Amino acid sequence: MKPFAFKKDILKKTVPVIILFGILFTADYFVIGPFIPEVAADYERGISAAYFIASLTYGGVVEEILMRWFLMSLLAWILVLIFARKTEKTELPDWIFIAANIIAALLFAAGHLPATMAFFGRISPLILVRCFVLNGGFALIFGRFYRKYGIQYAMLAHFGLHLISKLILLAVI
Repeated sequence: MKPFAFKKDILKKTVPVIILFGILFTADYFVIGPFIPEVAADYERGISAAYFIASLTYGGVVEEILMRWFLMSLLAWILVLIFARKTEKTELPDWIFIAANIIAALLFAAGHLPATMAFFGRISPLILVRCFVLNGGFALIFGRFYRKYGIQYAMLAHFGLHLISKLILLAVI
């Protein structure tokens, strides 16, 4: 397991990506909002302090512990047991971690469907695509951060996405 510390050289690589994530996440309001009125209305409702803090901590910490540290690791372990038992443990095939990341990202996105259904009262093709692109797409990148640098960078990226996007929305709306 990688030590839970931040390294300056890795931070220099990740911070610009985190800023980009925040900008891309904010694009949901401008790109999808005109087509799904509930999306625009939700953003325009404003952000309470409690929601702001909860989105940072739940998304940035809890979801990363559950989905990357637990689920993605569990899936990788299961894939090793099924497909790579005889492989030297220090030389596991990359595809195992890539597959675990993809499966975890899809499950993460699918896990948002009940809340999506409750929020919109329906699931249209556009709402479904939005759910999987926003949640699954970013989850793939967070999984990559976890695999390459450690859980703390996945947490930082997820936390940063919510922080940057909320700050942009507060400034724009």
